[in-house]
Amino acid sequence: MWIDEPRRLAVLTGRTHNRPLKPSASQSVYCLGGLSPRRMLVADEVGLGKTIETGMLIRELIARGNAERILIVTPAGLIENWRRELEGQFRLLFDVLGRDFQDHGSATWERHGRVIASIDALKQPRRLQRLLAAPMWDMVIFDEAHHLSRTRSDKKTVVTQNYRLAEALRNHTRDLLFLSATRTRATRFNSGRCCNCSTISCFRMRKRLQGIAACSGA
Repeated sequence: MWIDEPRRLAVLTGRTHNRPLKPSASQSVYCLGGLSPRRMLVADEVGLGKTIETGMLIRELIARGNAERILIVTPAGLIENWRRELEGQFRLLFDVLGRDFQDHGSATWERHGRVIASIDALKQPRRLQRLLAAPMWDMVIFDEAHHLSRTRSDKKTVVTQNYRLAEALRNHTRDLLFLSATRTRATRFNSGRCCNCSTISCFRMRKRLQGIAACSGA
């Protein structure tokens, strides 16, 4: 089990067991910016700044010229929080699907390069088909990623539409970032009770975290 090592996991948020880690979160974000591709899980307690740290990473990648097309997938109730934080803290303007534009075809997705969308809207089959027909993304971010559930019962595996959406987008983006509300919930990714990210072939968190630790001296 590689996801249940709290200190390595916490390097992404600059904390371990509620104690600050050195270097600071900004230094960790700088290290993340130097990785490619970036496919990882960020997990910590509610209110400890995952949205802000994600914004720091987005800003870093844009400054380096490494990100043009960014898609944030989140529960509908968190859309406005994402939009407000990214604009207010980082001056990053994102279009909201269903409010700022409607996707009448794949060309619409080509014209909108920074998008926040609800997971329920994106998982609709026709919309997903249009999304996959558009150019690839530089980064796709899944907030509340513990809801990407895949459960096993005896020999039967039940996969939710949310999980299928993540699977579909994994090959349509360079970077893939999962955000989870708590480290406890994050461990479910590894237990199979909640979107077992280790089953996503392109999800290589162990090597990425080792790289971050080496970069930060953790």
